[in-house]
Formats: sequence, structure tokens, C-alpha cells
Amino acid sequence: MNCKFIKLNTGDDLIVSTLDSLDDLDSKKYIEISRPVVIHSIRVPHDGGVIESYIMKPWVKMVKDEVIRIPVSSIITTGNVLEVAEKHYEEFLAADTAPVEGIEDMEDEIIDDILDN
Repeated sequence: MNCKFIKLNTGDDLIVSTLDSLDDLDSKKYIEISRPVVIHSIRVPHDGGVIESYIMKPWVKMVKDEVIRIPVSSIITTGNVLEVAEKHYEEFLAADTAPVEGIEDMEDEIIDDILDN
């Protein structure tokens, strides 16, 4: 599995897992990706300068499909991910799939709140 960066024409910056090398997109209509994460840049003033940091969020949160097809026509550019970014991506995915203690109770509380309002 390859870890790749994809910039979409919507402005989204993604890090994805794919079996595709993404070398020859001109010959394809679609690419198949899995575990897409959208990257948001945050700039924060610090000591007279600016620090840039990044937030990772699941790109498609409500999809059960393990593989998602993206039309090549929606891709602006692709690239290999820096090792440090790939490490953070893998840590994010591991944390995102870890079981959360008491999640069922939290879900029940949310549903009760919605039904009460």
C-alpha cells in the first residue's frame, strides 16, 4: 500500500492509502483510495512569528466502503508523502480505529438529548 498526497480541485488536501503509484493519471478515469484523511493548515502567531500546524480529519466520515473511487478529473496534483507526515497519518488512523471506552453510553445520551428536544 502506498501513502500518497492528493490535491483536489475542491481545495481539499488529502493523505490516502492506495495500491496505485499515481504515476500515470492521464491513462485513467478513476483511482481507488482507502482511509482518506483531509489535512487542514492552521497558522498561529507565536513570539512575533507564525507557527504553522496541521489537523487531520477523516475525509468521508459516514462511508462503510473500504475503497473509494475518485475521478482523475478532480485531481490537481499528487505526490509522495514526507516520512514524518506518513508517521502522523498512521498514528491518526491507529487512534481513530481504537475502541473508545463508554462510547455506547455517550451515543445513548446524544440520542436521548436529540429526542428530548
